[in-house]
Amino acid sequence: MFCVRCNPSQASLRFLVVVSPKADDNMGSGTLTVIQRKETKRDEKKKKKGKGKGVRKGKGKRKKKKKKKKKKEEREKEEEEEEEEEEAAAAAAAAAEKEEEEEEEEEKGQQQQQQKKKKKKKKKKILDLGEPYNLDLKKHARRLK
Repeated sequence: MFCVRCNPSQASLRFLVVVSPKADDNMGSGTLTVIQRKETKRDEKKKKKGKGKGVRKGKGKRKKKKKKKKKKEEREKEEEEEEEEEEAAAAAAAAAEKEEEEEEEEEKGQQQQQQKKKKKKKKKKILDLGEPYNLDLKKHARRLK
């Protein structure tokens, strides 16, 4: 509670105040009691407007339509994003497969090259030591390597 004498503006706005019979104006003593709440402008507007459904119907329908539209758009966006993610994943998988195939082909090529080198090395080991067969092998050691 607040003192009506100290804050007359607050009292006049919100409450209907009645001074109890014990109060003595000359002495300034006595109690002030709030009997009921004073009607504000807001309350008056509410009474004028009424509680009929017709007043709010249009707004409600519009809001519902907007909400439905927003939800639908959000769903569509989510679906598009999911599709894009799936496509990206599929593309990544295809690229990975291609890379694996290329690596396998490279490995096969390397193996073939190694086999060819081995065959060539075997052929290189056979050397012609010269006309006389009784030559000293130590002299020709560097040729054998």
